[in-house]
Amino acid sequence: MSDTDTSLDEDPNPEVSGPLDRALAAALRKPELPAGFHASLMAQIALECATEREAQRAALAREHERQLRDLRRGYLNMRQDTLLTVVAGAFTCGAAAAVGLPALAQWTGVDMLSLGVWMAGGLALAAAVTAVRQNTRLLG
Repeated sequence: MSDTDTSLDEDPNPEVSGPLDRALAAALRKPELPAGFHASLMAQIALECATEREAQRAALAREHERQLRDLRRGYLNMRQDTLLTVVAGAFTCGAAAAVGLPALAQWTGVDMLSLGVWMAGGLALAAAVTAVRQNTRLLG
């Protein structure tokens, strides 16, 4: 329905409704409002808006604190998982080196000291490449 539609404003039967409206207006008088009613009403509306605003602010603050707590908990879990992965990887590398280095040294005919130095260099190179890739991913 458009804003210019006046079909609801038009009285379909003005000869009946005109006298009826006048009779109702004469029989039912509007009650008088107490003094200061409008001011009191506006004050109550303003108080309700302020109370509602404060309730929303408090709810948003609680939600923010909950999300921040969840974020910190997730960060802590990620750090613990990372530490566990590093420790497990180090243990696995140590166990593999303890078992595999003597067999590798015997198979290649290279002494253990030279083999250990080459493996340590390879691990250092792998760690450096991983660190550079992580920093590039974080910055990019």
